[in-house]
Amino acid sequence: MVSEWDAQNWQEVFASVKIDWCLVTGAPLSGKTTVTKYLQKHIGSQRAVSVVDYKEHEGAIRAAMATPDGPYEGEVPLAKVEDSIVAMIQKDKKAGKRALYVFDGFPGQKTAADFARFTKEKMRCPAADFIVSCQINQDGGQGILP
Repeated sequence: MVSEWDAQNWQEVFASVKIDWCLVTGAPLSGKTTVTKYLQKHIGSQRAVSVVDYKEHEGAIRAAMATPDGPYEGEVPLAKVEDSIVAMIQKDKKAGKRALYVFDGFPGQKTAADFARFTKEKMRCPAADFIVSCQINQDGGQGILP
């Protein structure tokens, strides 16, 4: 759990208009979505927070790839998901929305360098301003490494 001091520190950092991208990483069930929801709840009152959920984009693409014979059951290409995310962010920018984009994990992006490639090549902007790594402790508890 995050202490009061940490919560205040996080609010100061994430409410800053200087931060545009945050990547929350970690193994399955390590607490990525919990951290993402925490950030959205505590920062959302000070600044628009848009959660980028890979699975949500993947699901929409999968539905669009369905045929009259049935749903698409293959793997959705990562490039299609990346393009969908970029289109969402570009739409926001055209509408004048200035938000903190918090990526709730990002399959296919195994390291910070991989995510930097995505932001540089696909989004044509700098890498994530902040990366939160969620870890599972040996005792089964969750921890956060900023």
